Amino acid sequence: MGVLDPIVEEDIRCILASSGDLVRELSGSSILIAGANGFLGSYLVDTIVAANQRLMPSTPATVIALSRTSPEKITGFRHLLQDPHVTFITGDITQPVALPSRVDYVVHAASKASPKAWAAHPIETADANTVGTRRLLELAYANRAKGLLFISSAQVYGDAGAAFDLIPEDFGGTVSPLNLRAAYHEAKRFGETLCYLFHHVHHVPAKIARPFSVYGPRLSLNDGKIVPEFMRRGFAGEDLPVFGEGGAVHAFSYVTDAIDGLLRVLLHGAPGEAYNIGSNEEITVRDLAQLFAELFPGVVIKSVPAGPAPREPRLVPDLGKIQKLGYHPCISLREGLTRFKEWHRLYGGELLKGDDT
Repeated sequence: MGVLDPIVEEDIRCILASSGDLVRELSGSSILIAGANGFLGSYLVDTIVAANQRLMPSTPATVIALSRTSPEKITGFRHLLQDPHVTFITGDITQPVALPSRVDYVVHAASKASPKAWAAHPIETADANTVGTRRLLELAYANRAKGLLFISSAQVYGDAGAAFDLIPEDFGGTVSPLNLRAAYHEAKRFGETLCYLFHHVHHVPAKIARPFSVYGPRLSLNDGKIVPEFMRRGFAGEDLPVFGEGGAVHAFSYVTDAIDGLLRVLLHGAPGEAYNIGSNEEITVRDLAQLFAELFPGVVIKSVPAGPAPREPRLVPDLGKIQKLGYHPCISLREGLTRFKEWHRLYGGELLKGDDT
């Protein structure tokens, strides 16, 4: 697999071990991956390239990798520049994009996914998930594509409060449209609606994935979410702040499990429907901080007052629907965080260069 670093290469082997039969269904197909140099998009590209070499060398899939940054400037693409089955396109999905050939599958992974980026570029973030989603749906319709995958987010549920122990896909969410975070949350929700409408009206086989708290190699420690932030603080020797009792409950998903889920939704999911992707291993914020304190001896947990009656939300997915597609997450949080830490220790300086779309 070229010059992939050993940790990501092992991740890709893990994905193929669990999803190889699925990936073989892409044999001979053309797959457009928008946002190909982002966290999830890059893993999908490398998974298909590895499958070409190991599982379907006689009938490889063609990957059309679309990003807003030219491939020569992206460190993580160096091993792919000479691959005959990868075509790079530099472009913005909110604008017309000329493809070199027809496509069989479309993956929409082109969105800023960092809370810091939402605040810094709110209109751009909203456009990628609304205007960009429509353009990719129209492209899928024009190509009579076999499948389109919109990578949405668990953030569409907003504040689920204590309404559910496990959040099901049919929960409509509680999201305010009047704040900067809505640039991501509300745009993802409308992107999902477009997928449903294009399926209902034009029979486009659009499927929706809602990942919950995915982390792993290639995720920047400046992302702003709690796992990369605690990891950044661990490397810097800074305190780990825990607000209030730290009773908020999350389920964090390692990237290999997430990619397995995305492939299952793309290839076997029902058109016009959404699927949660995540872990069934729950943990409170305080226990997460304790786990990081064990990973980084000497780092201290610091309790921070959270004001009166702090909200302690739960953001844990109901995985029953995607489990019917054969999805079973297998990487424990401790194992995943250990791999995430080691990757950043060894290769963090080689993060994908350029924008995540």
